[in-house]
Amino acid sequence: MNNYCKYLNVGNIEKDWGFFVNTVGCAKVGPNKNYPNNREHPIGHSFTWDKGRILDGYYIVFITKGEGILESAKTRAKTVKAGTCFFLFPGIWHRYKPHPQSGWEEYWLGFNGKYPQELMQKGIFTVENPFIEVGMNEYLL
Repeated sequence: MNNYCKYLNVGNIEKDWGFFVNTVGCAKVGPNKNYPNNREHPIGHSFTWDKGRILDGYYIVFITKGEGILESAKTRAKTVKAGTCFFLFPGIWHRYKPHPQSGWEEYWLGFNGKYPQELMQKGIFTVENPFIEVGMNEYLL
């Protein structure tokens, strides 16, 4: 696995579709490595564990190896293990990181639009329970 990230420019045409992707990527973080590597990400996406961050879109993060922790303004700190996806929500403070002894491999997708907002308002996914246990699913990758 090679680390990869892409941040897309989103204009009015993409927003008119009602659903748009603004970032995609993957990262392999070895044991005892600094996280995140903010040099690879735009300033609006960088964060530290101490400060956390707030994003303006929806994100799904899939952990495929290792384990770590996620905490948000709406959830207590929870261990995240391989085979787990978690959602990040716009306007909600959060922080996450791999466990220093195991590291982890992560894949992410950032998106937004009217359609995702409608889904979230229906309670399909909630800020109080942003976790989905999918197991090791090659189709999801």
